[in-house]
Amino acid sequence: EAYPELRARADAVAAVLHTEETLFLQKLDEGLAVLARELPAGAAAFPPALAARLWTSFGFPVDLSELIARERQLPFDRPAVEQLLEAR
Repeated sequence: EAYPELRARADAVAAVLHTEETLFLQKLDEGLAVLARELPAGAAAFPPALAARLWTSFGFPVDLSELIARERQLPFDRPAVEQLLEAR
């Protein structure tokens, strides 16, 4: 009731959401491909510069980079990533 224009434009809203979701998934796939290429198999840690670049270039969430690091049992220096992002 508070936003009657949403009901009136439900199809347009759904189309925009679908487009945004598709674009996000494409960027996520691109980020995963970069990650697969650039994260060395025997890495001692997840490179902060890679996490920062994945976010700024592909919208690849830093939280997801951190999760991947945790799954691979790699240290993840979130303050270093945030510092790099602030410097950009």
